[in-house]
Amino acid sequence: MTFTYTASPDDEDIDAVRLLVGDVDPTEPQLQDEEIQFLIDTWSYKGSNYYVASMAAETIASRYTREINLSADSQSLQTGELQQKYLTLAERLRMLHDQLFAGGIVDAGGITAGEQPDPTVKPLSFGLGMHDDPEAGQQNFGGLTVPVWLPEIYGGS
Repeated sequence: MTFTYTASPDDEDIDAVRLLVGDVDPTEPQLQDEEIQFLIDTWSYKGSNYYVASMAAETIASRYTREINLSADSQSLQTGELQQKYLTLAERLRMLHDQLFAGGIVDAGGITAGEQPDPTVKPLSFGLGMHDDPEAGQQNFGGLTVPVWLPEIYGGS
């Protein structure tokens, strides 16, 4: 397991995630490079390092779930609050991710940008006047929908 931080978040995704979660101190690492790379591989499809960093913050928060608050002899140690702080950071990073993409992602009713058609599905047949005579059914002539009442215009017989 390794820890690297070169202070170049523009060039290195691991550095960007470390910067966003505040894990830049090599003497007290919260995540190893391999763990961050796993998060990048898993969540980079969301489109930004802010989302990956929010998942890193949640991962760090999960490590603090077993920590407890101690009080003895008028001294107290509040380590349990670290979990809530990282969860709050994760929420804030997700909000920044959403702001980064506000109005920037094409939304076509369930179709994502860059999505390719399924090659196993036959292309649908659309044409001029395809709903003019619903009782005739679909008039499919080689990918062109031809209305029954105008075959001479469309090359039908």
